[in-house]
Amino acid sequence: MNELKIANVPFHNEYPDVDNNFTVGPFQFTTTSLEITDPASVGSLDLEEWTRIGEFIRLTNQASQWWWGDWMNMGEDKFGEKASQALEITRWDEETLRQYAWVCRKVPRATRVTGVPFTHYRVLAKLPEAEQKKWAEEVVDGQLSRRQLKQAMDKESNAVDEKPCVVINCNSSKDADDVEMWAAESGFEFRRTERKIKVKK
Repeated sequence: MNELKIANVPFHNEYPDVDNNFTVGPFQFTTTSLEITDPASVGSLDLEEWTRIGEFIRLTNQASQWWWGDWMNMGEDKFGEKASQALEITRWDEETLRQYAWVCRKVPRATRVTGVPFTHYRVLAKLPEAEQKKWAEEVVDGQLSRRQLKQAMDKESNAVDEKPCVVINCNSSKDADDVEMWAAESGFEFRRTERKIKVKK
């Protein structure tokens, strides 16, 4: 059996079944707990190994939305409609997964900055790639909250460009995606906030 090592700790169960637990080193992860099932391993546990597991949990918590989104896009690119039909195995709300996928599609891996929460990237995803990277780095440097990020972006936008615009309210995220695509193809500038899109000539 192949093993994936996470911070030098072997990961067992190459692809864990949906309903199964999985283990990393002596640690067993379940849907409701983390424990060491072998009493003998408790005595041999050292601080470094315990710390590595903490790093793994932190990484999982920070990265899971990116993983979901990239996984969704990977499946749709490879399997098309069959991927959508298989979503029930995730036991997640399909609309939530599609929001993750939309952000991941809009934000290339090369522009993703470690330390910037995924919720911030929901704001940044509507920007050109260079702008995404610029604002992401400002989030890290200034420790900006999502609200502070939006305020800073609005302030810069208002200072640079006072062109007249029209605000289009969309009934769904899919409708917003369609409007965004139309605006881009038509050569309009646009800014997206949730299901509202501000379009400028």
